[in-house]
Parts: sequence; C-alpha cells; structure tokens
Amino acid sequence: MHSPSHPAYNPLIRKLESIFDLTDDERQALQDLPMQVSALKEDQDIVREGIVPPGVA
Repeated sequence: MHSPSHPAYNPLIRKLESIFDLTDDERQALQDLPMQVSALKEDQDIVREGIVPPGVA
C-alpha cells in the first residue's frame, strides 16, 4: 500500500494521469503543491464571494 506522500495516493495526480501521461518532474511539481483535502457537504460553500480563504495569496 502507498503512503499518503506517495504520488499514486494523490487524487489530483491520479486524475491527471487518467487523462494523459505526466513526466517525473511534472508529477513531483504537483506533489510539492500545498494542498489540503477536505470533505464537503452537498450544499456547502467552497469559497464565499469576496472572502479570501486562508493560505491563498
């Protein structure tokens, strides 16, 4: 089983690789992105208009 830090565990990398091939450098660049995965409810706002979420510059 892969650890959460392994690229194969990353849902974004898995999704992109289902569409096209990624180079090792591209895979590593995606793995290095600051990412937080959250479970959202069906009608939950992701970002409200006019609000800058924490961690976004």
